[in-house]
Amino acid sequence: MGGGSSAKLDVPDAKLRRGSRARVSHGDERRSGGPPSHTTVVDEFDAPPDQKLLAQIEELRRKLRDDPESAELRDDLLIAYCHPFFVGEPERVAQIVWLVKNRPQAPIMRSPCAGVDRERFPELHAQVEQAWAGALATGAERPEVARGAARFLFDTDPDRARKLLEDAAALHPNDAGLCIDLGGAAKTPAEKLRLFQRARSLGAKQSNLLRWLCDASIEAEEFTLASQYGNELLAESRAVASLPMPTYPGIRDARALVGDLLKPRGQRAYAKHHGHTTLGLVALRTGDTEAALSHLHASAEVDTDPRLSSYGPSFALARELCERGFHDDVLAYLNACKAFWKRTILEQWCTELSEGRLPTWE
Repeated sequence: MGGGSSAKLDVPDAKLRRGSRARVSHGDERRSGGPPSHTTVVDEFDAPPDQKLLAQIEELRRKLRDDPESAELRDDLLIAYCHPFFVGEPERVAQIVWLVKNRPQAPIMRSPCAGVDRERFPELHAQVEQAWAGALATGAERPEVARGAARFLFDTDPDRARKLLEDAAALHPNDAGLCIDLGGAAKTPAEKLRLFQRARSLGAKQSNLLRWLCDASIEAEEFTLASQYGNELLAESRAVASLPMPTYPGIRDARALVGDLLKPRGQRAYAKHHGHTTLGLVALRTGDTEAALSHLHASAEVDTDPRLSSYGPSFALARELCERGFHDDVLAYLNACKAFWKRTILEQWCTELSEGRLPTWE
């Protein structure tokens, strides 16, 4: 395994420790794993993980004791530790450190699974930051390494994160992934839009890219482009047939979600929701309130989808309509969202609206 040696992992038999509450964000346009932040987005999770997940973790720990060099087992264990209950678990961070030292280019290192909140866990954050410093010392010119380090650093040192990406992009100007992450780190809406468009022209295949193009176009007030991208999303949603929800028995088997679930069923609901949201925002900004309200309601008429049910829907259009006094329509939208985003915060916002108060959206 390249990138450094690894001693046998000492997995303690003591009970797994629960971390403190992870950061909460609602209705934010960057909640779907978008570039480049590692911000963990969760809602209420006072209950511990179920026994099935705990058993899977124990089995992975047992296998890892027998095969400490297995990157696949460490990936699987880190995925299991993504449950918010383990956000401050030192063993979770041990997996991150090992992967940074041995596989810094791995896709999981560019995902929220590899993030650590410095404010709540400064010592754990420092361990991972030190590991990334070592990886950068020998591989900063590699796009995947620069992207992984930048995503880890972005919340605490965005300027340094941007510099890593810019230096890597200077060496690899046609790397679509670097364009996406630079777009997410851009300081102006126009620059963000340009970089996302560049990524698409280079063949980027991220399932969220079209939605990010919608958001960037709205932010840049490029409403013709936003309409184009929003209609592309709706066309995409109509092109995918509705499929039954499959089940997966284990963590490793759940990787099939990417091909079997997210692309067909999930992308159908996701594309429809964000397509209507985008077109509704364009209508509202260009003076067609009736069309905006129609798109608001249509955006909630979707199937259950892993991304929408985990990260939640967009509240950008609902927020703007609420500010213009359309409380009943927004209340109906929030109630409809309960079908696929089961969070108590929706009840709070519905109560606030029913009492004539604007929701905090936080």
